[in-house]
Amino acid sequence: MNMKNLLFATGSVFVAITGRASSSGPYMVSAGDRTSGELIYASVPAKVSLTLLGLKFPVMIDCDQGMIGGKFHLGKNVTGDGVASIDVVGFQRCRSEHFRGLVHLTASGPWQINAMGVPGSNPMVMSISKVSLRVAGTTTEGENCSIELSGSLSRKFHQDTQSLSRFAIRSKLYVSQEHGCPEDFFWPRGRTEAVFSGPNEVIQNAVGPIKIR
Repeated sequence: MNMKNLLFATGSVFVAITGRASSSGPYMVSAGDRTSGELIYASVPAKVSLTLLGLKFPVMIDCDQGMIGGKFHLGKNVTGDGVASIDVVGFQRCRSEHFRGLVHLTASGPWQINAMGVPGSNPMVMSISKVSLRVAGTTTEGENCSIELSGSLSRKFHQDTQSLSRFAIRSKLYVSQEHGCPEDFFWPRGRTEAVFSGPNEVIQNAVGPIKIR
């Protein structure tokens, strides 16, 4: 299933942990008074940056706006795996000094959100697994360059503010493939790490505050 690549005012990105650590479950996921079913959510648009940390020089891509959207699975979850999903990732007006014009970021998924912290903790440590992202554009040298990213990131869910903050420890998003890019961009390929940065992602839904207890 391919995620829809949203190209309207929206903004930021999740990434996750492959081979996640054991959780501290079981968990109960609720929203307002609801404790069962699926809950649709979306993040508030915000700026986001993606930095590719190659050996020669870092490549930073700045997006004016980005967003995520998906579903929380309400009810009891014994392990914390799959408490929610990210079904849509969108970016708008992404640019880099190493590319001409716009850089296109396209996600494939869905991505899986997992609870890892102590039930009821605030913030709650989360991981986002099954992450796949493609970066494509024309370099300043005129080469059509595409980069495939896969791996994982960690997040913290602040239950009081309903927001996700980036949690640098254990973030693992790497360049898995590249096509047509300058040789000095990303070497060695398997070790080139990608890091997202930006403000907290505020989660909104039509029911009520999301709690993971």
